[in-house]
Amino acid sequence: MPKFYRLLRGEFILGMSIKLQSKVWDECTNVSGSKLLLLLALADFADDQGQCFPKIKTLADRIRTDERGARKHMKELRELGYIEVLESSGGRRSNTYKVHVNPVKTTMSKQPCQNNHGSNDTPNPVKNDRSPNIYNEPSVEPPKKDTNVSQKIKSKKSTQIPEKDFFDMQYAKDFHMEPDLAFEIFSDWAKAKGQLYKDWNLAWKKACREWLPEKVVQAQANQSRANTASEERTLDPQWYEDWAAFHAGERGDTPPNKEDYYR
Repeated sequence: MPKFYRLLRGEFILGMSIKLQSKVWDECTNVSGSKLLLLLALADFADDQGQCFPKIKTLADRIRTDERGARKHMKELRELGYIEVLESSGGRRSNTYKVHVNPVKTTMSKQPCQNNHGSNDTPNPVKNDRSPNIYNEPSVEPPKKDTNVSQKIKSKKSTQIPEKDFFDMQYAKDFHMEPDLAFEIFSDWAKAKGQLYKDWNLAWKKACREWLPEKVVQAQANQSRANTASEERTLDPQWYEDWAAFHAGERGDTPPNKEDYYR
């Protein structure tokens, strides 16, 4: 297993906990969306004891939101018991957080932070010499990554398909599909194939662009045929041909109106 180190507190320490991230993926099943991304970002910074102290701005950049949104998700995770905020000491510019895979009952007040480098009662002062300040974060942060939507958000391992609210349903609407039906087909395909991805939104967008529209039309056609006997009016099969022609760019810029094909 690769190890990642960073220079911190004047010495090399383990900069991330792969073990903790794996537990977040496997056990925090009732957390999804941006809150899940934030919890994974904190686990990325944490040591094996679950403690870390990244800046809010750094966390906001990781989960592709602003600082206000990051603080909101942080508060929700604290209320759920997945994050505990430990009181900072010695003039540190950011809070110390502790990640809990199993929710714990916490209060919104900050708890004392255990420090192995000094006493909790008397924090070490910041010196004016050139020795490293063991309470401050590194002054040099890693370069920001490209935020192009085509680039994968790098996680530490591929995972199974997450819940529906993790995905952007606008992708389906952009290709004139019913989002619920499109996601149902996509989810069934991913589970049947045992698909694993690092960036599920990228896989979802690619499916919406390449093969989901045809599958949605087929599903709608099958459903229409199954309901023909019980419906007072029937849908002309010509609609499916016209819709497929529209999707292939052979029928102008306006999709066919389904209501016009009922008889």
